[in-house]
Amino acid sequence: MRIALATCLVLLLATTVACDPGHGVTFENRTSHTVRVFRHGTLELTLGPFEENDDFGLLEFAGADTFEARAENGRVIYSERLTWDELKRRGWKIVITETAPTGSSPTPTEAR
Repeated sequence: MRIALATCLVLLLATTVACDPGHGVTFENRTSHTVRVFRHGTLELTLGPFEENDDFGLLEFAGADTFEARAENGRVIYSERLTWDELKRRGWKIVITETAPTGSSPTPTEAR
């Protein structure tokens, strides 16, 4: 009985993990600053000047997520709210640039 239960548990866990919809996202830092990337206020990764990270895994989410990049002194240099579909249209890439005068710095849409 315990073996059957353990087997079912392992199969259920494997199926759940295999079915989680998600996608890899590339973050590209196009600034001369080391930046810390946050998602909903939680530190996710650090990028050096002009560095790119292409192995950030992201599970599908509903609504919009806030992505921010902060300089080492804590100043927000990039902030954008993106939906899952917007990320998909952008080719799963977030390009971090200096903050525009309007306070936003949208990732340029790249033709794919």
